[in-house]
Amino acid sequence: MPNRPPRGTVRTRTFRASVLCAVLASMACSGVFASRRSAAKVSADEGAVSRQPRRTRATAATVLPPRAPNPAEPPDAEPEPIASDSAGVARLIRLAHVWHTVALHHPWVATRGVPWDSALIVAATRVRSATDDAALTTAYARLFANLGDPLTRVEPAVMANPASVAVTTERTGDSIVVIHIAPSAPLDAADSVLVVTTIGRLPTRVVLDLRGAPVTDPLARAVQLEHFLARTGLTDQLLRGTVAAPAERTRRIGVWAPVDDGRGARVFHDGWQQGIEPTYVGHATGSPRIIMLADSGTVLPGVLLALHDAAGATLVADGALRDAAPVQRVRIPISPALVASVRVGELVHGDGSVDVTPDTTVIGASSSDGAMAVAMTVLRATAPLPLAERPLPMLVAPAATPVFYDTTAYPFMGARLLAGFRLWSAMRARHAYRDLYDDDLDAVFERVIPRLEAARSAEDYAKSIAELAASLDDAEGVVKGASYDAVVGTAALPFRLRYAEGRVFLSDIVRDSVTTTLGLVPGTEIVALDGFPTVAWLSEHRRVAPATNDWTRTRLLMQQMSRGRPGDAMVRVRDVNNRERTLSVPRRISYRDALPTTERPLGAPVRLVGEGVGYLDVERLTDATVDSAFATLHSARGVVLDLRGHLTIDDMRLLRHLAAKTRAVVGRAVQRSLASPCQSAIREAVLECPDVRESQSWWRTVDTSALFTGRIVALIDERTQGAMERFALSLEQLTAVTFIGSASAGALSWTTPLSLPGGLTVGIATQEIRRADGGQVQRVGLNPVVDVRPTARGVRAGDDEVLSRAQQWLQQQLEPPRRRR
Repeated sequence: MPNRPPRGTVRTRTFRASVLCAVLASMACSGVFASRRSAAKVSADEGAVSRQPRRTRATAATVLPPRAPNPAEPPDAEPEPIASDSAGVARLIRLAHVWHTVALHHPWVATRGVPWDSALIVAATRVRSATDDAALTTAYARLFANLGDPLTRVEPAVMANPASVAVTTERTGDSIVVIHIAPSAPLDAADSVLVVTTIGRLPTRVVLDLRGAPVTDPLARAVQLEHFLARTGLTDQLLRGTVAAPAERTRRIGVWAPVDDGRGARVFHDGWQQGIEPTYVGHATGSPRIIMLADSGTVLPGVLLALHDAAGATLVADGALRDAAPVQRVRIPISPALVASVRVGELVHGDGSVDVTPDTTVIGASSSDGAMAVAMTVLRATAPLPLAERPLPMLVAPAATPVFYDTTAYPFMGARLLAGFRLWSAMRARHAYRDLYDDDLDAVFERVIPRLEAARSAEDYAKSIAELAASLDDAEGVVKGASYDAVVGTAALPFRLRYAEGRVFLSDIVRDSVTTTLGLVPGTEIVALDGFPTVAWLSEHRRVAPATNDWTRTRLLMQQMSRGRPGDAMVRVRDVNNRERTLSVPRRISYRDALPTTERPLGAPVRLVGEGVGYLDVERLTDATVDSAFATLHSARGVVLDLRGHLTIDDMRLLRHLAAKTRAVVGRAVQRSLASPCQSAIREAVLECPDVRESQSWWRTVDTSALFTGRIVALIDERTQGAMERFALSLEQLTAVTFIGSASAGALSWTTPLSLPGGLTVGIATQEIRRADGGQVQRVGLNPVVDVRPTARGVRAGDDEVLSRAQQWLQQQLEPPRRRR
């Protein structure tokens, strides 16, 4: 390129065009301007000129200031909680797709602090009530105003290209060449011949006038114009040496954590993916002064962006730029006649700055061509061309999902809809097991939207969210919050329920005067509750809570069946003699904490249960009692580990005594990332929008100095979930263990809490955990070698049949073969 001062050496300022001479005089060019003022014809009615501050070198610490909410947005009246008709629901579903695409893929949401969640709360009620395209356009325009991005806007579904305008060239009396290439120019053979003829005697001062009516496909236009510039030789004449154009970067949703977070408390991690910087080669001689004129219809191809980045040209904007940056956009239908065009990429220059920033902006011009007059004046001056500063965002944005906090349990309608949108969005783009859903997520979402609208209480709202969360099919994806607790019930009956052989029985009972008077004993069968037969109750409530499979769903329903509002419940019971009676049993809040935490007959957590056989209840261990527990069992030839419950301690303390291998791959973690927006239905997205999947081995290194050398049996069932299931998976790979019982829960991934308005959270598993050989565990669970399930007879007798069978099996294995015969 010609010898130019580095960008940033020329200070620019805002002034009216009529005082351009004074400004240029301060830049040592008054003589040139005075002698040619009549040719420039700059006057006050041709507009004001705004020039940006000088450009400085990019630094990684420089951050764009956060955008404040639009202060002009007036508060809307809260609508009545009434469900929309089918057309209104369809409008909200389309809004959800727009919000989802912007929230995840628009680069400015990640780097500029756009209050996108708050914007949706205001916009949701406007969109649902917009019954015509004019109202819909207004609602979306006010929503997109929060972005401040001209590339994200409402457009007609079918756009007509403007009439073709041929390329023209002209030469002024002082040898300035002006080449007009409108966005609608056909760029055909005639245009090529004209440009080739012109550049045969290209002077040192050139104006590239790229203004005109916008075209329907800016990206295609940028490619077409780039080919035209290369074909006609303009690229070779304007560029000097090798120059690089800015690269486009886009958001990548769901990436590995930048640092090891201990796989404990987790957050959503996103990142960037950036293309290769295109490079161009030219053979220009001398130091041409080049000005590019642009307006709202201009699209700048990569070669001109490279020319601008290399300080080879200055960019003068005639008003606001709109489509100058050739980046990816997604068109989302919002009505039969309208689409929302959403930016999903941004340009990143070599110095780290972003987007296309004009060096000079002409505003308020009248009918005369004020921008051209300014370009001519600048070209005729001797001062260096003005080069403006571009914004510098953080090069790597913090990958945190924006959270809207609503302090009330019963949020506004817009916030209730935001909650549904956020959960649906996380399930579509972040949940690691979205390929394993039983239900059609989009159909469930369509059914839940009118229920969110019509919710008249915090409980109605929480119940609607729970219905959508149930489609996660993940027992770890539980809904938490005070309003959801109210849905399940804050009070409990004085007993725990156990499911066996298709029937429901009492297991643990709170011993007080009430249960004694009623004659409740373990093993009593529950026939009906509050007038509902237990079979009907289970069928009615099967979709209330997320469950990984049928056996975890039954466990959750057993926990919820005894819950409800404080007061008396009508319970029909059947005793061992098949005699039935109906009892009035009180539900009390105090009963929730009165029951023991473990769901099995209580005994010492560490004890000998047979000849040379020890028993260890892992759920009831503490960090302080692990070593003493194994000291108690040091003489045992075998141990039964009870894994039927929650693990509350660091499992490395246990593996120190149990692992036979010092290091092994215990599983594989699979991270799914979404590289581009997907508008397909969830069931078609697997084929039409493939994810990027990366897998890492999950290694565990254990100190085996305190190894227990006896045989190991582990009891598992549907209560073996989460951390306990991960411990069982590790145990399977680190030592010789025999599982006895029934399949585990199949819900072992770490989850990230997704915050929703109203104080609700839902756990979202962002990584898939598989076996070391890649086998599926989610929704399948770990399968036992010896299958043993509770029976009605055993529950009524108060026997732990799984433990008894494990003890028997282990004792048989420990006996010599001769004795076994």
